[in-house]
Amino acid sequence: MSVPKKLLLTVALLCAGVSTHVAAESGGTIHFVGMIVEPPCDVNVDYRHVVMACDRQGEAQTQQFSLDELAQGQGGYDNLATMQLSYVNPQHTLAVLNVNYN
Repeated sequence: MSVPKKLLLTVALLCAGVSTHVAAESGGTIHFVGMIVEPPCDVNVDYRHVVMACDRQGEAQTQQFSLDELAQGQGGYDNLATMQLSYVNPQHTLAVLNVNYN
């Protein structure tokens, strides 16, 4: 066998060996340690208001926001969450409420 063919064969075998190693290492299990210390807030929407009820340190806390405030980006629950209401039609009958927890 000529030198270029031997070199090509050696490189091909090395690449195959590395590829097998990478493929073998692509699986596995990730373990998370910790716990959720507070449940998420309950959000209820009626015709003109959003009521956010949160259980903080074993005590129920409720706050009410008008849809107009939220549409202007003026909604937030202390330092816990911010809310933004976006209407999806000109009649303001369909909307999306985004709640972002800090």
